[in-house]
Amino acid sequence: MARSGRTTDRDELEARQRAVDMQRRRLDRVRDEARREKDITEALRGEKRRREHRETVLARRIRTDSRSTKRFFADLHDIVKLPCGSAPDHRLLANLARHRRDWFRPLFSWNPQGESLIDQQSSMIRHLLTRYEVPAFMERAWYLDDLSEGREHRTWFLRMTRGENIRACSPPIRLTHRAAHLFVQAPEECTIVGAMRRAQYLAMGGSTTGAAELLRTFLGYPQSNEGFWETALQFLAEHEREMRPGQIWLLVDYFQARITGRTLRAEPLQQAPIFSLKGRTLANLIRDAEAYRTAHPITGRQEIWWKNSSIGEWEPTEDASGRTWSIVELLNSEELGQEGDAMHHCVAGYSRQCKSGVTSIWSVRCRGADTSYSNSILTVEVRNHSREIVQARGKYNQGAMAPEAGPLLRSGARQVVEWADREGLSIGWGLLGWDRSRVLREEGADD
Repeated sequence: MARSGRTTDRDELEARQRAVDMQRRRLDRVRDEARREKDITEALRGEKRRREHRETVLARRIRTDSRSTKRFFADLHDIVKLPCGSAPDHRLLANLARHRRDWFRPLFSWNPQGESLIDQQSSMIRHLLTRYEVPAFMERAWYLDDLSEGREHRTWFLRMTRGENIRACSPPIRLTHRAAHLFVQAPEECTIVGAMRRAQYLAMGGSTTGAAELLRTFLGYPQSNEGFWETALQFLAEHEREMRPGQIWLLVDYFQARITGRTLRAEPLQQAPIFSLKGRTLANLIRDAEAYRTAHPITGRQEIWWKNSSIGEWEPTEDASGRTWSIVELLNSEELGQEGDAMHHCVAGYSRQCKSGVTSIWSVRCRGADTSYSNSILTVEVRNHSREIVQARGKYNQGAMAPEAGPLLRSGARQVVEWADREGLSIGWGLLGWDRSRVLREEGADD
């Protein structure tokens, strides 16, 4: 009996231990489930916060658009993945969202073409929006902000891809039938309005070399007195063979001074009588233009100063070839004028934008291993509010990645890319016609 009692006590203890263990496991399961529920809840809340933050950030880029456009833009931002690994340009996606009703084909049937960011974005534009072929430079319209100029250029693109002639779009520069034909043959590096001016000049009998020099002046943009400039361009085209390189730029600058009483580099002069080319010879005009430049030297301008931006300068850095590079911000109108004269472009006219803080202008400079002074290689424009590089031009507005660009320009482009990385600047690759991998790859090959 005693042995039977001890056995019963042992069985009861084991049963109680099993019950305790079972209760402990049950509590552990409840605790684990509660912990998982908490983790899931926190993950969902975190995902919601991230989604709301993403939508807020994306919505800032298209603040004035409708809610449906903002949602479509956010969806495009998530869906569009380029094989090159780079994120697509946010302005391109925003404009595609605004014009989603103009798409000819669905996005899911798009097969990216090309290896670079620019080529793949171009293939997306043409897949979604083109019925008939349009010139490659017209794609620039889809990288412009949603302002009047960008909206107008995108309208031209859509009308042309439906088969309309550019003359039917009421362009700001008057184009003849021949000029409209030449317009669509403009090279890819042209701006849209620059292609119009180039076509206008070529249709008058000018050469491509003269047209390239013309586009390095302010005539690369529409003018309020197009009637006068049409007459002036006809005169220049007829006499181009008699002029030396640089004299088109000289005469255009002189004409501007005579008809407005000011230049891009000087304060207002005494207003001259109505200026006309009637009865004037080329020799007399060149003589007067040279006399004007002598009488009104660049140092006669009134200096305007502005505060520096929050972007840091690129301190002198030596490359593998022994050249020393620096990127400095230009902080007054005198420096802008000197840069414009050294580089033969119109950066001197950016004083107002720099003074207002909208834009900052930077000079990419290089000093050789055997010299003590630096030369300007590139001029860079940065939009301060978005911290985006929107222009980078060499002498005579030459693009750093243009086919004819030399190794020094390409080295300058590499410095700009590295500086942008350090300062957190974005690069408007579509506007610049650059491809990041190509900049770095070709510079490495040059070294």
